[in-house]
Amino acid sequence: MLLLTIFLPMIAAAALWVWKPQDKRARHLFTMAATLMTSVLAAWCILTPGSHAVTLLQLTPRLSISFKLDSLGRVFSGMVAFLWPLATLYAFPARRRSFPTACASCPSCPRTTLPPGRHSSRPSRPRRW
Repeated sequence: MLLLTIFLPMIAAAALWVWKPQDKRARHLFTMAATLMTSVLAAWCILTPGSHAVTLLQLTPRLSISFKLDSLGRVFSGMVAFLWPLATLYAFPARRRSFPTACASCPSCPRTTLPPGRHSSRPSRPRRW
């Protein structure tokens, strides 16, 4: 179960890259579902007893590449499992504010509300906070 917790975000990212949903709502739902599934798996690994040790590769009898959940790892996994879905929820509206609609000269942009040559990813003057 520890390996699934580690590799599920990478599998979800690859699936999202292959699927490429045009609907923003579907993309957000898929991202949030993958985040919640990863958090539930991490919480399961934290709450069940044992170290959940997994050996990926045995190089020599004394040298191996493995994953093991120790007590400090449980603390940080718990923090990440709780905070990551909250950060994902915050990221959706933050991205919408940070990246306004694109310019008319970019063929890959879905909307053309900015004048040609004015890219939204590169502001003309530095922002003042």
